Amino acid sequence: GDRVFMETTVVDGLLKVAQDTFNKLGAAGAEVAAEAKTHDISTRADLSISQAQIAWLKQKQVPCRYVDEETGTVDIVTRPTILAVVDDIDGTYNWRRGRGRLPFVTMAAVFDRTEPCFRDVVAAGVRDLRTGEGWSAERWKGTRYTNADGTVVVKTSGITGVDKKTHVYFDHYGTPEAGIYNKIHRLAWGKDLGSNGFGLCCVADGVFDAFVGPLNPWEACTGYLLVTEAGGWFGNFEGAPYKDVRFTYEKGRLPTIAAATPELGQKLAELLK
Repeated sequence: GDRVFMETTVVDGLLKVAQDTFNKLGAAGAEVAAEAKTHDISTRADLSISQAQIAWLKQKQVPCRYVDEETGTVDIVTRPTILAVVDDIDGTYNWRRGRGRLPFVTMAAVFDRTEPCFRDVVAAGVRDLRTGEGWSAERWKGTRYTNADGTVVVKTSGITGVDKKTHVYFDHYGTPEAGIYNKIHRLAWGKDLGSNGFGLCCVADGVFDAFVGPLNPWEACTGYLLVTEAGGWFGNFEGAPYKDVRFTYEKGRLPTIAAATPELGQKLAELLK
């Protein structure tokens, strides 16, 4: 119980630090940061959020290994016992070009060990940096959505079939095999809003019925807990769940289906073959 409480508190703290840092920087945070160790565009806000989170973890003496796209791997203590994985700003292009109309979020997940499988994610959360609203999940305790009106438990849509009433979020970015999605596009409504983190949250709370596309590991671990705790299914294009897959930060982009139900997940996997 205390361990889970600690890990949930760490996720909440990381997201709050991200929001506070982002708000303080304002428009100045959009400057591109050349020194970041990133796979994608990285801004001053990305780097500042990472630095502020590390400082907060050290102040609290959280026994964790911190990993993010901007600064790489940092052991907060000599012998860390848990792993914190962060995406400082998911949807950076949306922030820089979207004029506040497109979603961009901070994602955070905490595992209960430093060399985990996906099933070892204990707590995860996403914060919409535009609005402050957020989604959070705790292992075996469900997924919640929070805004100015309060917090509610959320569930996936429960959809099991693929037709024009099925809303599927696609990630087309950097995907040479994007043509394989055509099989699904012909049957379902396709969306792409430029933030995988936001899209995964929308699957968890039933706005979308599924996500299909390659995910970075730091996106996948947060999405895994949010979606599965809301009653959904999370696996690869072959229809195999990620539950027992070893989590490796440098694994590369993971072909992912996050679906409202196992039945929908399997049907989408069949369409992708």
